[in-house]
Amino acid sequence: MKKYFNYLLSISIVLVLVSCGGNENDDDHIYSNQMSLISLIPDRYNVPLSENAEEQEVVTFKVTNNAGEDITDQSILYVGDEQLDSNVFTPTELGAFEVYAKYTVNNREFVSDPKTINVVEGIDYEALYFKHKVLVEDFTGTWCGWCTRIIYALELIKAQTPNVVAVAIHNNDEFDYTGRVPLENQLGVLAYPFAAINRTTIWNDPQHHHVSQPIDLIQPQSPIGIKINSNLGNSSGTVDVTFKFKETISGDLKYAVYIVENDLVADQKNYNTDLYGGAEILHNFTHQHTLRGVYGNIIGNNLGQPATEGAVISLANLAVNYTSVDATKLQVVVFLMDTDGTVLNVQVADRNTEVDYEYAF
Repeated sequence: MKKYFNYLLSISIVLVLVSCGGNENDDDHIYSNQMSLISLIPDRYNVPLSENAEEQEVVTFKVTNNAGEDITDQSILYVGDEQLDSNVFTPTELGAFEVYAKYTVNNREFVSDPKTINVVEGIDYEALYFKHKVLVEDFTGTWCGWCTRIIYALELIKAQTPNVVAVAIHNNDEFDYTGRVPLENQLGVLAYPFAAINRTTIWNDPQHHHVSQPIDLIQPQSPIGIKINSNLGNSSGTVDVTFKFKETISGDLKYAVYIVENDLVADQKNYNTDLYGGAEILHNFTHQHTLRGVYGNIIGNNLGQPATEGAVISLANLAVNYTSVDATKLQVVVFLMDTDGTVLNVQVADRNTEVDYEYAF
């Protein structure tokens, strides 16, 4: 009897793992026009003060709501208590300036978190930290009609910022990556759609009405720089990775290397009436950043060296196998995690193209 119960439990778990969560009460009309917050996105955080006002560089801001809609023109921006005439901040003196936005709709006022803009005498490139990016791991399938929420949300994010790196991990379809299971178990994936941000935060459903959630986790800078180079063929290749540290990061760090492929075509089910014209099947849909291979352990590989301030750690000729339809559409995603498995920084590079450290300006 006990064996029979365990068998039924195993079957139930499998069914849950391949189910597509949601029901008719999840229809997107419930969430329409329900704004919960706004986000302020600067195009830079550090700007040098010029002696010639006509040559002064500026900081341009974008304001979006939680659904990823651009509301810049309807928002008011402030530097401290001083209102800006537009979404452009032109510095006139040295210092650190807090900028925030206000947006009013239906007699409700929303205020963004402030962003600190540093106006300096000149950019000391040796002292610069690195650009920070956020990782989103999207567990999906072409059979999952609710999964278009995350697909669409990622499209909105891509139009707003390059500092969110997405990886689509498919289950039980033509792009299935079977090595996903240990990561699913670690993250507690029980039903799709499901997306993890930096492996610690679950993206709130419906994701396309919480577009700001990954964006708000982007930091002004990171102490970790990532350099990538690769030599990838149709089904195997090598990756060179270098990590550079501006600060000491304690603990046993782990890194991961993904091979992803863009522009894969397959029909995609869609249960969301407000997405992609409400079509139930998106024929010949183009799937992006699809996981095709992993170097070593998908949970992470031990860095094996102390990450001290000023350290440069190089890992050469990391051999990886993968599947591809068109190898020219491959990319490499590399990220570093702390002892608890939280992603500290992530970088992406096109196949066979070197991407150097990106500095935070």
